[in-house]
Amino acid sequence: MPGYAATDLFALGSAFSPQSSSTRETREYAMALAADGDVACESSAFNVTTEYSADYKHCGAANTLLTDAAAVTTSPSGGLFAKFGAVADSKLITGIELSFDNKGLPALTVTGHNHTNNAHAGTFERQFNAAVCIPAAQGYGVPTLGTGDYAITIAATSAFTGATYSIACEHMDTEDEGGDHFNGQNRTCRVDVTVEGIGVQGDVTLGANWIEDDNEDGDSNEGTDTFSVAAHLYVDAI
Repeated sequence: MPGYAATDLFALGSAFSPQSSSTRETREYAMALAADGDVACESSAFNVTTEYSADYKHCGAANTLLTDAAAVTTSPSGGLFAKFGAVADSKLITGIELSFDNKGLPALTVTGHNHTNNAHAGTFERQFNAAVCIPAAQGYGVPTLGTGDYAITIAATSAFTGATYSIACEHMDTEDEGGDHFNGQNRTCRVDVTVEGIGVQGDVTLGANWIEDDNEDGDSNEGTDTFSVAAHLYVDAI
């Protein structure tokens, strides 16, 4: 009988409590049709790939999200955000979405994959340091959003109610002569942020490294004014 348990697929440790997880295996086949349109033959499976996704809540002490993420010691060591694009528990991380809510704990969704043939080992893939723009987090609620040129601040007349950071690299896989995975590499590493709140978007100030994408103000005769602001930045892979 199936049990109730989410799996810590990326071995993030006790500070990150898994809420849900999924594992999906895909495979490809080559097929040829006969003259009458029926299948004449089909190859054996190739390019077998497993995709992983896990949702977590951060349950560490106040202001420890970054230090807890840096303590992740899966190969290679260095942390969940500081070495984004590396392998965690035999899974190449391809995306992280980190969100803060004024009524909840920090939440993150981590996605990744690996291949049956020539699996990513974390030795050769380029990585980038996303930790430079991720807030340390205060625990419950929306934290101070970054420092210096990565800061996102707001006037005292307005208030943040939520913030979401989406972290990703463009990941390129190549196939060998048999169609199986040969190698892969990360490039064009980007962080997108969306902040929402009470007040007007004109009260939000983005640090110099953020490039604003769009913003929106909302008015209603049944509630206070609201806003959202979206921005992005690129970080070179190493």
